[in-house]
Amino acid sequence: FGTTHSSFAYVHIKNPETIIVNSTWPGREGVFKIPTALEYNETYTQVINWGDLALYDELDDTVDDLNKRSRPIELFKLHLSNLRKDQKPWLPPQLDYRKVIVDYFTQMQILIKSTLERRWPTISFPQQVGLILTIPAEWEFLHFLERKVGFQALEKLKRCNYGQMQHLIRRFFCNLVKCKFKGDPTTFKTMRLILPRYCPDLQDYVTGEFKEQMEEVGWIVKLDFESVKGMFDPVVGRIIKLIDGQLNDVRERCRAIFLVGEFSESPYLLSRVREAFKDRVSIIAVPALPITAVVRGAIIYGLNFKPTHDLSGEASSVHRIYGMSALR
Repeated sequence: FGTTHSSFAYVHIKNPETIIVNSTWPGREGVFKIPTALEYNETYTQVINWGDLALYDELDDTVDDLNKRSRPIELFKLHLSNLRKDQKPWLPPQLDYRKVIVDYFTQMQILIKSTLERRWPTISFPQQVGLILTIPAEWEFLHFLERKVGFQALEKLKRCNYGQMQHLIRRFFCNLVKCKFKGDPTTFKTMRLILPRYCPDLQDYVTGEFKEQMEEVGWIVKLDFESVKGMFDPVVGRIIKLIDGQLNDVRERCRAIFLVGEFSESPYLLSRVREAFKDRVSIIAVPALPITAVVRGAIIYGLNFKPTHDLSGEASSVHRIYGMSALR
């Protein structure tokens, strides 16, 4: 259960070497994770889509009723954090964040149940299933864009053309910036963001001086080295602070740090973490499959879990949190 993406893996206790990470999702095949996102009906009383289907990030001019769809709910996990109220992600007044989390888990449970029953038809869910739940840059990019087109224009794009917003973040920032920026000014080449290519309707929402300035440059935003670095540094700084706190809590010397998850694919993050902790940790690396490392780790944790009471003769269900407490 991640802030931006979620996934699950499964294994049979009689064959613990074969860990399977799910790659079949509603509307998507061949990927190990899906967006942590929900789409409700217009009154926000019923879930109608989740994961990739909730975001409709592709530009599709053939869909006549696209603007009638409700705005997807994302980043709701951050409501569990200690952020100030004005910093927490948007939620419609009809929804409480706890209900959103329950609704997302409900959709995930339905998929997990059908996946396991398809593989092992005689399985009894959840009685014979142990569930391990894992619990605890794009924003900086959007803040940068706000300074170019204005806050109101970007907010209106979110409300009226959310699919275009997702297209911009996923196809441009995630694919071309986040996973390629190395933090080396000698090899960096200024990037050009052609706004009409990713969000053509944004031009209609830009007004005043912002519009005049964008028209002068042909609606092209240039991202130089310092601009891109400025998008990463706040997030990387918080990650380094968290790692430092964990290292200070452990009694023994930490021999290795492995960066996992989607952002671990950033070469800039890896270089910054190595520089910050090279004198305290011998090995700082990214595993071969960083995207699936968390769910695989949860599986191993579950296999090694020893119940504190005898459940012989009963179907057992293990419910534990695999995360920071396990690392300590």
